[in-house]
Amino acid sequence: MRALKITNMLFLTFVSLTVLFQGSARAGDSNRSFSLRLYGGWNYVLGGDFNDGLKGINDYYAKYFWYFGLTKSGGGYNPVHQGMNFGGDFVIQITPAVGIGLGAGYLQGKRESSITFTPVAAAETTTAEVSAVPLRLGLYLTFPAKAIVRFNIHAGLGYYLAKVSFNFRSSAPGSWGQKSVKADANGLGYHGGIGLELKFTSAVSFFLEGQARYARIGGFKGTGENSDSSGHYSSDSGKLYYYQTYSTALGAFPAIFVHSAAPSGSSVGNVKEAEIDFGGYSAVAGLIFRF
Repeated sequence: MRALKITNMLFLTFVSLTVLFQGSARAGDSNRSFSLRLYGGWNYVLGGDFNDGLKGINDYYAKYFWYFGLTKSGGGYNPVHQGMNFGGDFVIQITPAVGIGLGAGYLQGKRESSITFTPVAAAETTTAEVSAVPLRLGLYLTFPAKAIVRFNIHAGLGYYLAKVSFNFRSSAPGSWGQKSVKADANGLGYHGGIGLELKFTSAVSFFLEGQARYARIGGFKGTGENSDSSGHYSSDSGKLYYYQTYSTALGAFPAIFVHSAAPSGSSVGNVKEAEIDFGGYSAVAGLIFRF
């Protein structure tokens, strides 16, 4: 129901804008039936349960080291936010000012973290990444401000092919432990952008654009692995869960991991399927080819 309301709102907004701006395109562009937009740039992704769960795992092991007399000497958990965003859209011009576009892209956030402890050489290291390939359908509006300058607005729906992965490792003299996860899911999202276009010719333009997304995706499935220096190794396939872990000595911490069934027992609570927030924003630059 929420998705339907947002879709209807977007549709009504663009119908209104189309009426306002469809007559504003310059006559010199009236013979251009299609356009190809190619772009790339900086991306910021929110992360949601992914970052919260990984921070909880780091906090748990930091408290574990503290319990045995170690103190933090440097570093910290770095949440996964920044990365890259690039892609392309093929736009069919209904009028010189209004187009419908089909496109695809790749957006990503990746980060490494390291925490060290003293007086012995203990450490935690985390490598984590979220990525998605959005398949997009959108409505594009173009209207000129000056002879060589245009403003562009677009918005639409996307189907996101999403992936997450992380590798966490704790180590102390003579021992180590490691947790790894790889999981993927698909889901719907919404996107939009507003930008400034500078015409080189009637067929080629350069543009700068700010983009935003709403895309909270659940239902991740994959594989989780545990191993340590004693030779223990275990692997589980199933859903990606987000939950709270409880320890009498250490306290309560959020966690995220793959399990074949929902975690249960006195040491866990507030269990749910993880929801990764691929929403965020981007700043990109690119070229538009009209033909």
